[in-house]
Amino acid sequence: MASIRETTFQNVADLFSMSDAVLVFDNGEEIESKELVRRAEQRLGQLRAQGFAQGDRLALHRGNDVEALELLIAAALGGIVIVAVNTKYSQVEVDDLVARSGARHPQLSHHGDVELDVCADAQDLPFIIFTTSGTTSKPKMVLHHQRSVIEHTVDIVDHFGYSEADTVLMALPLCGTFGLSSLIAAVASGARVVVNQFSVDGTSALTHREQITAMNGSDDMFHRLLLADADLSHLRISGYAQFNTSLSDIVSRAEVKGATLTGLYGMSEVQALFSLRDPQLDSDGRSRAGGMLVSPRASARVVDGELQLRGPSLFAGYLQEGGDAVDDELTAQYMVTDDDGVVWFKTGDL
Repeated sequence: MASIRETTFQNVADLFSMSDAVLVFDNGEEIESKELVRRAEQRLGQLRAQGFAQGDRLALHRGNDVEALELLIAAALGGIVIVAVNTKYSQVEVDDLVARSGARHPQLSHHGDVELDVCADAQDLPFIIFTTSGTTSKPKMVLHHQRSVIEHTVDIVDHFGYSEADTVLMALPLCGTFGLSSLIAAVASGARVVVNQFSVDGTSALTHREQITAMNGSDDMFHRLLLADADLSHLRISGYAQFNTSLSDIVSRAEVKGATLTGLYGMSEVQALFSLRDPQLDSDGRSRAGGMLVSPRASARVVDGELQLRGPSLFAGYLQEGGDAVDDELTAQYMVTDDDGVVWFKTGDL
């Protein structure tokens, strides 16, 4: 495969079909990324038979398994919009998100006979809806087009230095931008990608079986793996998100075990892995969030104490209730235009 920056991707599925990656799943299957796309084409036929047309929303409520990726790629091929449902949601929360987004659940056992209808150039089609944390109100529905996912993937691969020589452990939930950005970048790089539904014992066992060279995760995830004596000694780069203030020593503890953990920054609106601390810094320097922007076309600034961002990974807008279109009024509340006519996203982070 040519350099990823020299490659043209017409849709997110191309990131899989044009890669030589091998994905390893918890059920023991090892599947080439190209084969995964062939399966996704069959899955798209099933979705078409169920009435999923271009622009329709599909509720993806699954763990880290083969079917989840088949549905994701099928949606990219068919112009279907994925609504990523948090696997930790209660049934009430799931039903609420499905209703608010206008999504439908797919029937995986459905076998239809419909002529395959693929969207060849889908970069500017809506692709995936993430949800915000919603700590003080209902989660906002964050819409990304395929272009923002594709371009951010290219930037991640280039900045993180992922390659076919890597073995990447993907134990983050695919229902969030942290997991999805990590997985697609690993696949696009041609790496061996170990897709795992995180559990302390199971994931720790994988680190002993596979020589994991890269993985991303939370401070709590790495804390639990260290307590379980996981083998992190081969990790050359691992972005970690800070959620637990009591784990401020996690970088130095991991370093003792031979692992390089590095602080980062991201959110649903600009996707995860928006920035990364320099892995060459000492443990104190790597213990902070933020870092260098992964995209050469991204920018950050602070205005009145608030962090504002722009770049190719920026979302298309917040979805309106019912899911039929972007809520322009709501989206505009989080955007500001500077004196040069450049639009910035107001993160709310101080």
